[in-house]
Amino acid sequence: MLPAYSDQVPRQQDGGRPASGERAGERDATPEWWIASLVRLASERFGLTARPVAVEANASESRWRSGLLDIECDGELLSLFWKVGNRSSRDRVGRADGVGYEAAVYEHALSHLGIGVAPLFGVVHDGEEVCLAIARLDRPLKASMAPQPESLRSAVRTLASIHARAEAVVAGGPEGLQPFDAWRSRDWLSSAIDLHGTEAFEDIGIHRILEVFDELAAGPWTLVHGDCYPANVLVTQGVPVFVDWETAGIGPGELDLAALTERWPDDVVADCLDRYCSERWGGPARRSVVRRLAAARCFLYVRWLGGSPSLRRPSATEDAFRRLARVTGTLAPR
Repeated sequence: MLPAYSDQVPRQQDGGRPASGERAGERDATPEWWIASLVRLASERFGLTARPVAVEANASESRWRSGLLDIECDGELLSLFWKVGNRSSRDRVGRADGVGYEAAVYEHALSHLGIGVAPLFGVVHDGEEVCLAIARLDRPLKASMAPQPESLRSAVRTLASIHARAEAVVAGGPEGLQPFDAWRSRDWLSSAIDLHGTEAFEDIGIHRILEVFDELAAGPWTLVHGDCYPANVLVTQGVPVFVDWETAGIGPGELDLAALTERWPDDVVADCLDRYCSERWGGPARRSVVRRLAAARCFLYVRWLGGSPSLRRPSATEDAFRRLARVTGTLAPR
């Protein structure tokens, strides 16, 4: 029987690219160097003879190459999900993201939580590329496709548990994790102003948005996913698992709760907020948390407006401005 590989994180390995290997950034259906590296890591890890028995590349359009790998170790089967990208990648405002950054998040933070994330198998490197390998989930279902609102409530409770446990990890100052602070929020606002012009924010008030960002950043910090929409939550055997931590960092947990409950009716959001606060802090939602949740929605709308224009339809942009104006209006200055 293979040991539970979630109990420890193997050291990063260097891959040794074959002479015919692909260049960084190419999408080749033949995953070469990282498959050999993961098989070698499995053999060294378990002290068994290992060989790949099934390799499947993800054919869907994605920013990163990814797929599934089955490794046989003396008759036992090890099933992994792999993702390959550059070691270093930056978003529109210069913040680290991508596979290399996600690998660091797993190694320095997620592997210590033991809840709500797929167990880390290992990280392998070759030149400027990195491969992150985690446990393959058993028949995962997107949370948005699971029975609602039960699936949402379960995800909210698990998210609160992640945030509660991660407070101790954050307190230890994990290496390389970036903050969701007021200055980063200002970077996204600057990007949105560059794209849409100052006039687009006149009715809302740029100064008011900056005040909201300051209020959000003043709350208690934890490890946050950073892109915690239902598309990044899978359900396996009834248990929510949060995936794609490429934009994670340290900041107020309300950022994740705001994304997870976006577009749900007010009564469902209020119920989720109470469940979150009960699970994380042992009590009902306080007024300060309600305000930070609204402030977090402001940040998400501004970040979306400051993102790549190629990803937006004009109608969606108008809707984002309406939502930003509405939620900012609910946050009267203290």
